[in-house]
Amino acid sequence: MDNEKKLRDKLKIRIVITPNEKEELIAVLRDHVDVFAWSYKDMLGLLRVPLVEGCKSIKQRLRMTNPNVLIKVKAEIE
Repeated sequence: MDNEKKLRDKLKIRIVITPNEKEELIAVLRDHVDVFAWSYKDMLGLLRVPLVEGCKSIKQRLRMTNPNVLIKVKAEIE
Protein backbone atom coordinates (compact mmCIF):
# COMPACT_ATOMS: atom_id res chain seq x y z
CA MET A 1 0.00 0.00 0.00
CA ASP A 2 1.69 3.23 -1.19
CA ASN A 3 -0.24 5.49 1.19
CA GLU A 4 0.66 3.25 4.13
CA LYS A 5 4.36 3.64 3.25
CA LYS A 6 3.92 7.43 3.10
CA LEU A 7 2.39 7.37 6.57
CA ARG A 8 5.22 5.30 7.97
CA ASP A 9 7.93 7.42 6.33
CA LYS A 10 6.52 10.87 7.07
CA LEU A 11 4.86 10.57 10.48
CA LYS A 12 6.45 12.69 13.20
CA ILE A 13 4.32 13.45 16.24
CA ARG A 14 5.77 16.53 17.89
CA ILE A 15 3.45 16.94 20.85
CA VAL A 16 3.68 15.33 24.24
CA ILE A 17 1.00 12.66 24.48
CA THR A 18 0.69 9.34 26.24
CA PRO A 19 1.67 6.18 24.35
CA ASN A 20 -2.00 5.17 24.26
CA GLU A 21 -3.00 8.50 22.68
CA LYS A 22 -0.16 8.15 20.19
CA GLU A 23 -1.39 4.71 19.10
CA GLU A 24 -4.95 6.05 18.75
CA LEU A 25 -3.71 8.95 16.63
CA ILE A 26 -1.71 6.63 14.39
CA ALA A 27 -4.75 4.37 14.01
CA VAL A 28 -6.90 7.32 12.91
CA LEU A 29 -4.24 8.44 10.43
CA ARG A 30 -3.96 4.90 9.05
CA ASP A 31 -7.72 4.64 8.63
CA HIS A 32 -7.84 7.95 6.76
CA VAL A 33 -4.43 7.95 5.04
CA ASP A 34 -5.97 8.89 1.69
CA VAL A 35 -7.46 12.12 3.12
CA PHE A 36 -4.22 13.79 4.23
CA ALA A 37 -1.60 15.44 2.02
CA TRP A 38 1.78 13.90 2.79
CA SER A 39 3.82 15.96 0.33
CA TYR A 40 3.53 18.96 -1.98
CA LYS A 41 2.84 16.57 -4.86
CA ASP A 42 -0.36 15.54 -3.06
CA MET A 43 -1.54 19.19 -3.03
CA LEU A 44 -1.20 20.07 -6.70
CA GLY A 45 -4.75 21.42 -6.95
CA LEU A 46 -4.20 23.73 -3.97
CA LEU A 47 -0.99 25.35 -5.19
CA ARG A 48 -2.33 26.76 -8.42
CA VAL A 49 -4.02 30.17 -8.42
CA PRO A 50 -6.60 30.42 -11.20
CA LEU A 51 -6.07 33.58 -13.25
CA VAL A 52 -8.00 35.01 -16.17
CA GLU A 53 -5.99 34.36 -19.31
CA GLY A 54 -4.27 37.49 -20.60
CA CYS A 55 -4.59 39.42 -17.33
CA LYS A 56 -1.52 40.69 -15.53
CA SER A 57 -1.25 39.98 -11.79
CA ILE A 58 -0.82 43.03 -9.55
CA LYS A 59 0.83 43.18 -6.15
CA GLN A 60 -1.38 45.28 -3.89
CA ARG A 61 0.09 47.80 -1.49
CA LEU A 62 0.25 47.02 2.22
CA ARG A 63 -2.62 48.72 4.04
CA MET A 64 -2.39 50.21 7.51
CA THR A 65 -4.55 48.73 10.25
CA ASN A 66 -6.63 51.03 12.43
CA PRO A 67 -4.63 51.37 15.68
CA ASN A 68 -7.76 50.89 17.82
CA VAL A 69 -8.58 47.65 16.02
CA LEU A 70 -4.96 46.50 16.26
CA ILE A 71 -5.02 46.94 20.06
CA LYS A 72 -8.26 44.94 20.33
CA VAL A 73 -6.87 42.14 18.14
CA LYS A 74 -3.67 41.92 20.20
CA ALA A 75 -5.69 41.81 23.42
CA GLU A 76 -7.90 39.06 22.04
CA ILE A 77 -4.90 36.99 20.96
CA GLU A 78 -3.26 37.24 24.39
